[in-house]
Amino acid sequence: MNNLLVKKLIEIALEEDISSGDITTESCIELNHQSKAVLIAKQNMVFCGKEIFEEIFKILDSNIKIEFYCKDGDLLKPGTQIANLSGLTHAILKAERTALNFIQRLSGIATNTHQIVSLVQGDVKVVDTRKTTPGWRALEKYAVKVGGG
Repeated sequence: MNNLLVKKLIEIALEEDISSGDITTESCIELNHQSKAVLIAKQNMVFCGKEIFEEIFKILDSNIKIEFYCKDGDLLKPGTQIANLSGLTHAILKAERTALNFIQRLSGIATNTHQIVSLVQGDVKVVDTRKTTPGWRALEKYAVKVGGG
């Protein structure tokens, strides 16, 4: 994966989401307030996007602590704890939507790929395509690989 392109995509996503700030967080929560968050799988899935998830939080606050209990490619059942986060509430809330968007999309691609790979037999190989979402090619191709394609 091209880390420079991925970082640029993350920055574009954060700019789009919080460029004007997070009015609700800023008006309701003290700047030094600390929080903990838990990331839990809601359905059967192939997890994908750990490093990107971490990078999004790192960009906003390198002091946020993230403890993962799985890695890319792990098959998860509903209720599986994926990660714990702790740190400044402002940073967690500002990063969470973008971070979730990335792992939901990538995990969805990995999960669908895994389901298709499970259906084929013999010498059949599931491959990706160049027809990807603009800017997301490296990430989407990575998710296909994580799903077994």
